[in-house]
Amino acid sequence: MLYTESTDMSGFVIREMLKTKTPELRFQTGYFISRPMSIPTYSERMVQGDKEGEMKKELFITGHRIGDDIQVFHLHGYGRTREDALDRASDKLLRADIAKRAGY
Repeated sequence: MLYTESTDMSGFVIREMLKTKTPELRFQTGYFISRPMSIPTYSERMVQGDKEGEMKKELFITGHRIGDDIQVFHLHGYGRTREDALDRASDKLLRADIAKRAGY
């Protein structure tokens, strides 16, 4: 198991990464959002190969198209303890709310 997940009273999802090598990221708070998947579109071109005179095909991304909606975890706070992660997440939301009211 990589992590445990629970939801607190405020609605934040709290993840505890059980075997992390980075103690600062042990607890992560945020919430799930749905967004459209961005699927790359490819084209091919001919490029110089390793041998002299050799040409080979190479795929490269020419753009993206919108796919189905996917659910992703939107990280808002992290810390060594659950409380640190919740404090950081709350501070981030507070700053975003102040900026929104100020018109930034």
